[in-house]
Amino acid sequence: SGLVSIPKSLTLLGANAGIAPTTGNSGEAVGTRGPETIISHNGLYALSIGADDVTIDGIKIVSASGSRNVTTTGTSVRNLTIRNTIVDVTNGPASAAAVQLDSNADYTGLTLEYNQFTVRGSSWGVYFGGATATFAEATISKNTFQTGGYAIFTARPTTDFVIDENTFDGTIDGVANTGSSNINGGELGNLQLTGNLFTDTSSYGAVVGVDGATISGNTFRRNVYYGLGLWGGEWGTAASANSTISN
Repeated sequence: SGLVSIPKSLTLLGANAGIAPTTGNSGEAVGTRGPETIISHNGLYALSIGADDVTIDGIKIVSASGSRNVTTTGTSVRNLTIRNTIVDVTNGPASAAAVQLDSNADYTGLTLEYNQFTVRGSSWGVYFGGATATFAEATISKNTFQTGGYAIFTARPTTDFVIDENTFDGTIDGVANTGSSNINGGELGNLQLTGNLFTDTSSYGAVVGVDGATISGNTFRRNVYYGLGLWGGEWGTAASANSTISN
């Protein structure tokens, strides 16, 4: 298929709507999926969203080459929800993401949950960018990220950001320490980073610049470098402060 454009508020239900392909690190049972509703597009842009209150549930996005598989347009993409969806990229380029949020929009209320990201090559999972984009009240929960590049990369300030019960796994196609599959975020206000598993990555688990954060209950294992790092003002990041870190 070619580019699918969504210019107005709607709910797009695939054949596996409501059936999770993964539950991340939550311990919940995975659903039993039937034949997939597939959006297949090589190169950039499989699904373009340009409105508030769009929900994507239960589809599979496939790309043999290219990235930015889900992208956005316009100035307001509030309350975007993607759940129970599989993103499978064969060879993604560097400096691009499977979910590319960089159209200088208001992205308040983003929810990504119960999604499986398998992104080979050098592409990222989710990118928060754009020179004037705003990000607040985002929730990324119970997903599995197996990505050659970052799993989550934020290049814009975010506030009230919840990242919980996800699995960040550098094992791609059965080979451990192949993908970075990590988090890099420089200005994360009131971050709740809880209950995640960071395992077998080719570098570190997460490095974040935080103020007012709670970081607890995460597991870091068999990562090539370190588990958790805090930015201290380098490269324009926040000098981490006023935060609680615990087991």
